[in-house]
Amino acid sequence: MESGRIVCPLHFAEFDLKSGQPHNVPPGCGRLPRYRIEIWGRNVHVLH
Repeated sequence: MESGRIVCPLHFAEFDLKSGQPHNVPPGCGRLPRYRIEIWGRNVHVLH
């Protein structure tokens, strides 16, 4: 995640954390949905 990408451990598809766009197609077939989060103490809350 330090490079701004996240990697699926099952398929090794890489996605951009900000845009959700895949970096290697295939196996990444499309853009991932993005969600706003907030960190409250030690808890991460996903907002929608």
